Amino acid sequence: MDFLRLKQEDYSELITNKDKKWIENNIKNFLVYLRNERKISFKSASHYLDAIKKFYYVNSDHDFKWKLIKMYLGDDDEENDSDQQEGRPYTRSEIQTMLKTANDIRSKIIILLMSSSGMRHGAIPLLKLKNLVKNEKYNLYQITVLFQIY
Repeated sequence: MDFLRLKQEDYSELITNKDKKWIENNIKNFLVYLRNERKISFKSASHYLDAIKKFYYVNSDHDFKWKLIKMYLGDDDEENDSDQQEGRPYTRSEIQTMLKTANDIRSKIIILLMSSSGMRHGAIPLLKLKNLVKNEKYNLYQITVLFQIY
């Protein structure tokens, strides 16, 4: 309401005598404003969009192009948070630093397992004892990691 400079109490101003194109353009402009001017994260802007979608779903008969509108959110921040998210493997010195700062053997095992196998951190909680198979010949354990495709 502030963005469109409308009266705070009168939500009908968002719908009454407004065509679909006007509403869609204002939603797109608002999303761009949130990201560029207010510097709101992708996830927070997504929550704003969810509330807007719900409002127009309940109060309007228009069939909006939500997939197109969602493109105005920009890129997901999580994809660009760190070098690891972009696919760069840890260097040996980074792994050594992590191992030195790890306080317990469990943390060290997780660091070594992830760095040597390429396993994602989401797979660690899914591991169970049944995923370990002892190889007597080499005195090693084989770890079977299962993953889900969505």
